[in-house]
Amino acid sequence: MYMTLPEGWPDGLNIPIIVVGLNKALYTLKHQPQCWHNYINPCLVSLESTLSQCDPVHYLGSDGVLMLLYVDDMSLVYPKDAIKAANKVKARLSEKYKSTNHFPAPQFVGIIIHRE
Repeated sequence: MYMTLPEGWPDGLNIPIIVVGLNKALYTLKHQPQCWHNYINPCLVSLESTLSQCDPVHYLGSDGVLMLLYVDDMSLVYPKDAIKAANKVKARLSEKYKSTNHFPAPQFVGIIIHRE
């Protein structure tokens, strides 16, 4: 998060490398995950995926690609025969959002992932 220093801060110290700590979290940050979900939901639905009725962070694509959201991160889980479909999902997401495609994740939200 970026912010300007409050009024009264000594002028000579308002340089880009200064780091300040907040005494308490800002109210709007508590709503950030829900705002992100509301923003990305139409895109994921347009990818022919269905929102889970059990958990609002799971989307299942008609092609077997499972998308898991966690705040502003997403993981794709798919069987070996759905690699083309997963690459298509990644390409469509990168058209709309700035994204990075990292190597296979060793864990997601504290769950260790083993591959065979």
